[in-house]
Amino acid sequence: MTDVLQTTETLPATSCTREDIYSLIESVIPLVAITDDESLTVLNNQIRAATRVPRWQKVGAAVDYEDLAASALTNDIELFTLPGAGVIHAVKIKHSTAFSGGALSSYKLSVGIAGNLVKYAAPFDVFQAVGDTAFGLNHEFGGETHDAGGTSIRLAAESIGANLDAATAGVVDVWVLWSVTSA
Repeated sequence: MTDVLQTTETLPATSCTREDIYSLIESVIPLVAITDDESLTVLNNQIRAATRVPRWQKVGAAVDYEDLAASALTNDIELFTLPGAGVIHAVKIKHSTAFSGGALSSYKLSVGIAGNLVKYAAPFDVFQAVGDTAFGLNHEFGGETHDAGGTSIRLAAESIGANLDAATAGVVDVWVLWSVTSA
């Protein structure tokens, strides 16, 4: 008897994308023990595309204006920790609610590291009206450390006209295309 994996979803043979396939793979729950290989890993009894395969990941929950509030014109928070040997390929910033409030006349978000908060994504205007084509997409390829530990990847806010804590609205999501080089 052959061991099999079962899923309740199907994909069209001619129009599915790589992301569709990865999402399907992650929804599969193995019926038998599966060992790790070069392209798949098992985490919490789910099959996942290995981190050596570049893929888009929404990092963290949606960030709202309160997460970035400060009695200053700038502030930054951690989005996630890039593991050792991690490589960032691209970053997408998309707001679902425009950042606004008080005397604010500008509100921009960027992605980087401590000391270079724009390393992976240049400041994107989240003060502008929300729209289907209103998003920031940057392809600043790079990595931080190869051997050990990880690096805090940060979302930085910058306002003009008033401090960040004057904001009364704003929600944004951030996706990162990243991978980890193999040993």
